[in-house]
Amino acid sequence: MIRLSLQIFLAIACAFPLLAQTRVPNISFDDIDGRSHSLNAGKVTLVIVINRGQQAQADAVGARMPDKYLGDPHYQIITVVKFAKRPGYLFRKFASAVIRHRLDVLADRLRRRYSAKKIAHDPRVDLFVVADFDAKISAALQVPRGSNAIAVFLFDAHGALLKRWSKVPSIHDLTAHLSRASHL
Repeated sequence: MIRLSLQIFLAIACAFPLLAQTRVPNISFDDIDGRSHSLNAGKVTLVIVINRGQQAQADAVGARMPDKYLGDPHYQIITVVKFAKRPGYLFRKFASAVIRHRLDVLADRLRRRYSAKKIAHDPRVDLFVVADFDAKISAALQVPRGSNAIAVFLFDAHGALLKRWSKVPSIHDLTAHLSRASHL
């Protein structure tokens, strides 16, 4: 009896670290430039979910990304812009054009950081924004459509959720969790 209890305890103790990681369904989506992404594609992924008009908060998260991860193909930041209600066709086209323009401006600002790190490729190819017009992605991430709070998720390379923030994470907290993710 004691042996069986000990075996059950050891089985639970060994499985606990696996249970601690939350796995979301494999979420796949296309960004504003038509590139496909998946949360279990072998990259550590930081997903930032914002409403329209919260670009400054998404920029603050990106600015806190340590330079050692900048331009690294094993890491990516994806910003998901959710809309309060499903917009019509013309608005979707207009919003997509505005988002692309903002990405071009952001790429221009990032060129200095890329040059300082001697990263040869254009930073624009590392910028990913998804326009969540139908709220499918934010729903899959369990972010309510009507929520006004930013949501930041850190996924490991296999799609396991490592951390979720409901505000812009501090530089220290973000760096610590990214460091842990890189060792998994």
